[in-house]
Amino acid sequence: MALSFSFGDIENAKTLQIFTSIFRVVFVILIYFGMGIDMAKDGLHKAPLLDWAEQSRHLATVFGNTVFVFIYHHSIPGIVYPIRPQSSTTKMFALSHILGASLLFIEGQMAFYAFSSYPNDCKESIPCKPSGLFNENFQDIPFIGQVVQFYPMLNSTAVPILTITLRNNLLSVIPIKKWIKQSGTCLWLLDDTKRSVKGAWSAIFSIPAIILVMITQDPQALVTYTGGICGTFILFLFPLKLVHDAR
Repeated sequence: MALSFSFGDIENAKTLQIFTSIFRVVFVILIYFGMGIDMAKDGLHKAPLLDWAEQSRHLATVFGNTVFVFIYHHSIPGIVYPIRPQSSTTKMFALSHILGASLLFIEGQMAFYAFSSYPNDCKESIPCKPSGLFNENFQDIPFIGQVVQFYPMLNSTAVPILTITLRNNLLSVIPIKKWIKQSGTCLWLLDDTKRSVKGAWSAIFSIPAIILVMITQDPQALVTYTGGICGTFILFLFPLKLVHDAR
């Protein structure tokens, strides 16, 4: 499904991203309601506030998720609607950061007070401690529990953006087309103005990710490592190098 939206350019994903953005807000609201219902029904279940030995184990996950959200968050505005006038860019980003950070802070605090002291995993019984896939914490709540189970599917809508960006960057940086010309095989891949060829390149560059998904049982680990390691280079080291060389 995700690859089917990777046959064009990023601009072609506008409708998909609008749809996804709306449903993300709906899901977040449902998750808030779900945590409120749990706290009203079962009371507060918060772990010791300064248990750094436990919290330090999850810092890599927090960093990985933050980088993933940052990249995805910044990919949407320019696709959905160009910023006009450009002078409002600073205000727009400031407001979006404040709003996004506030929503994530509220969600984290509610999850802490609702689930953090439970010793059991969600696979054992419900209610449970916060799951790696947080939607699993709401399986026992009618309607909300069933609807939020589809939340991870929304992450698949980020795949076209990432795939198209990866495809364009690799074709620009690595002389793949030159190698194809020299080999004289698969020459049809050179005509990347066609949507079918763009889709073929997207599928080819997605093969490593597909293999990883097939052999892993922990999708959260993928976000942690790709966001935490690759994201550090994308968001910090590469820009730092560019600024240093420019100066």
